[in-house]
Amino acid sequence: MQEGPVAEARRLRDGGRFDEAVKVLDAHLREHPDDAEAERLRAQTLYWLKELAGADAAYAAALQRHPDHEGLRLDYARMLAETGRLHEAAALLDAPRDGRRSAEASALLGTIHYWRGDLAGAKRLFEAALRRDPAHQEAARQLREIRAVSAPWLRIEPRLWHDDQPLDTAGVTVEAGWFFTPLTSIAVRSRPVRYSTESAQTFWLNEVEFSSVAPLARLETRLGAGAFRGRGGGYEWTGQATVGIRAGGGVTLRGRLDRSPYTSTLASVDEPIMTVIAAASLHVDRRGWLGEATIRRDAYPDENAVRSAYAWLLAPIAVGTQGRLQAGYAIAAADADEDRFVLARPQQPYPPTDPRFDFSGVYRPYFTPARQLTHSALAAVTAGRSGGPVFKVGGSYGFRAGEDASAFQASGAQVISVIERRDYTPWTARASLEIPASPLVSFSFGGEAGRTAYYRWATAQLALTFRFIPATDR
Repeated sequence: MQEGPVAEARRLRDGGRFDEAVKVLDAHLREHPDDAEAERLRAQTLYWLKELAGADAAYAAALQRHPDHEGLRLDYARMLAETGRLHEAAALLDAPRDGRRSAEASALLGTIHYWRGDLAGAKRLFEAALRRDPAHQEAARQLREIRAVSAPWLRIEPRLWHDDQPLDTAGVTVEAGWFFTPLTSIAVRSRPVRYSTESAQTFWLNEVEFSSVAPLARLETRLGAGAFRGRGGGYEWTGQATVGIRAGGGVTLRGRLDRSPYTSTLASVDEPIMTVIAAASLHVDRRGWLGEATIRRDAYPDENAVRSAYAWLLAPIAVGTQGRLQAGYAIAAADADEDRFVLARPQQPYPPTDPRFDFSGVYRPYFTPARQLTHSALAAVTAGRSGGPVFKVGGSYGFRAGEDASAFQASGAQVISVIERRDYTPWTARASLEIPASPLVSFSFGGEAGRTAYYRWATAQLALTFRFIPATDR
């Protein structure tokens, strides 16, 4: 028995003979212009040929002639989604003519919501698809993924720090969190840190943080509040608020306000101070391109302020299924209203003219940059794939950096401060390994080292995360 033209075209298409399949369908449609299945197959074959404009026109024309054809609507929406036209694809599936959406349409629309970051909407649609077709494997798989990533969690992160001021710290962060919806969560964390100096101190920071994302409004929010216990057992309140607007195209605008303790110098460990940070930033994450531009102001309780701005961009050099290589450039600038560089030993038994007088200085109680400007080269490598171990390594090298450096010298019987322009070479290097041991447990190990204008430092940390996923969703 001889096969019909549509069956013949399907056989040719499935065998990779796309051009021949289109010719067979063109001839058939000249004689049978109302064959909806032939039109659907022709548009789909054009898409497989990567003739996107032709496929788009063919689907649109066919759907106008056959508005109730489910296969046409689904195939056209799938092509639009796969080519990045998510809004148009969702519009095709959002308003079924009979008021009822098929399981396949609900699953595809759920996938579109998933790709747009609307996990709550995707979850509802996958559940609707499974109510109509309990055997729909793709809807079940993606629903399990959403339930897994939005499961309650417990995270334990010990961390060590050393710098050559010298300042050594050892601490652990314990965090627990719950999701009210797949896009709304609350987390509580406690972070005791032991500072090893001449007078060892243990500081505690306890926080509660609320996070939410509203994809339709393109809005993300994060609110936090906590208490910091410093020297002598006294408490200070902490708080932070971040609001982000997802502008589309992988661009997000964020504003942040933060009140937190400063404990990065030896003097600040003896007497921690609270800073108020205000920052605005633009973030880019699109097709392997990563970048950020930020302006920031750190205000201190002595009415001094540090203003800084930086921007960096990483470009994809090589991208594959097993990882990617990126390289880029960064520029940063910082300046303080007033200098906090003072003599390390202000009281000495010798006059400044004595060779034994110590002119070395320290920043007390916090670091104040002076006309800093840094140009850096960046590189990052990621190796691994989703669901398996992932190794990351990267860093920066400041090939041109300078600042106005304060120093002390004798002027007669007095000590005076002088400022000299100096060059320095900042750098950072980091590496991490993430290991998903099971659906319930994951590990990550990381280490960083670097040099700033003020000191050299190194840190290492381990993170152990437990997710409390129901057995049916593992």
